[in-house]
Amino acid sequence: MQQITRELVQTVKEMKGNSKNIMKAIEEMKGMTQQVADSTGQQKEGGDRIVEAVKKIAEIADRNVSSTDHLFRVTQKLAKEADNLHKLSGQFKVS
Repeated sequence: MQQITRELVQTVKEMKGNSKNIMKAIEEMKGMTQQVADSTGQQKEGGDRIVEAVKKIAEIADRNVSSTDHLFRVTQKLAKEADNLHKLSGQFKVS
């Protein structure tokens, strides 16, 4: 009977040690999980910033296209005016 009691006590001690190891591993996993959660949040914030930056770039590109179109039209008008002035100046003789 004493042998069984000693074995039982030994088994309980081993189980206690194993339980402590399991709890330690759980705490480590909890910390790693928190790190993953924090990193995921940071990545989301970074992704959101990139999306906003791309939107701003797209807005600027749209404005540049509009400005370029406007500049093209103004340049065409100036070219026509220069051509008209050139034709008009041909009517005058310089002595």
